[in-house]
Amino acid sequence: GDVNNRLCLKIIRNGDFFFDQSLDEIRVLRYLNGMKGSECAHILQLYDFFYNKRHLMIVMELLQDNLYEFMCSLDRNPLLPEYFTLNRIAVILKQVLEALEFIHMHNIIHCD
Repeated sequence: GDVNNRLCLKIIRNGDFFFDQSLDEIRVLRYLNGMKGSECAHILQLYDFFYNKRHLMIVMELLQDNLYEFMCSLDRNPLLPEYFTLNRIAVILKQVLEALEFIHMHNIIHCD
């Protein structure tokens, strides 16, 4: 299928340590997604959220590559070609800085 139609379902169990934090994440993403230019600034798209059996379900865009999965695949196959070229690192850093600039323009600080 088309990558643009693939979604991620994040499940936060009732009583989970991160339950309240996830509600804050929803509020912030709804706010930022409503701002002009959020997609160009690499802000994660939140599509919906709902409760199922008192657990919180968050529907958002599926991100294709993530460092954790890449590192796991590298452990299984150390002969993979070099992933983090200087050009790829520059692209990733540019996207991170554009996202930080965008959220700072909207009075939000990322605490990680």
